[in-house]
Amino acid sequence: MTQGATDAAMRVLAGRALLARAAAALAHEGIVPVVLKGVLISALSEGWGLPPRTMVDVDLLVRPGERTRAEAVLAAMGLERFARTTTATSFHDDRTGLAIDLHAHLVEPELFRFDSEGVIARSHEDRALFGILVRVPERNDLYAHLVAHFARNRSNAEDTRRLADFAVVARALPLDARSLAEHLRRCGLARAARYALPLAARRGDAFAAEVLRQLPHDPLGDALARGAEHWLARFSESSPLAIPALHALNASIPRGARSLTLHAARGLARRARHHAP
Repeated sequence: MTQGATDAAMRVLAGRALLARAAAALAHEGIVPVVLKGVLISALSEGWGLPPRTMVDVDLLVRPGERTRAEAVLAAMGLERFARTTTATSFHDDRTGLAIDLHAHLVEPELFRFDSEGVIARSHEDRALFGILVRVPERNDLYAHLVAHFARNRSNAEDTRRLADFAVVARALPLDARSLAEHLRRCGLARAARYALPLAARRGDAFAAEVLRQLPHDPLGDALARGAEHWLARFSESSPLAIPALHALNASIPRGARSLTLHAARGLARRARHHAP
């Protein structure tokens, strides 16, 4: 194993240890978090002979009504809060050098129709994956969250780590392309999928290609996805110029116009607070 792979494996172990500590502390408050993204995907793919997935943080989802209590629990563990947004609160753990992103929402309320309360309601309790009680998303929700996060992050074809996650989840779970495509449509993620999944399919992901074939006919959505691909090839992730492409991938043009307007309004409000005397 290369030094890079060894380091990645050590971070995976550190992430699972941090998850165990956080889940145990939250359990004392009667909160069972939903485990998301990297820490979950690495557990699902363990034993396949794949290189360890690079882990940046541990992502957990709790009900909005549990957010304040959960934040207090993590702070009492000695974690340092360093950011709080509409969707999540971020904490740093000195012991592992990793972060916990405590989500109350998976995306902003006006972005797509991906309701975190519904994701929590459809999730199931699990003790086997991590040796401690957590909740795991329903399989279609897990895949849908990958689509939402790829689009929300304004990722592009260079983001091979996130693109590889689609194939890992499809291999780990018994997904049906037709029912998944319908779930993406119901969650307002069909146009985001039209952007993300062709990039995965070009990497040899046959399941992503089949999901695309099962999506409902939407010529405008196809055009917007192609436009977003070209745009985000130039401006991605942290660039402010990438932001309109994300909102173009919302469930509809009116919804995208509203989400872009609200995004701009929140940005102006943050700047006003920052510059307030």
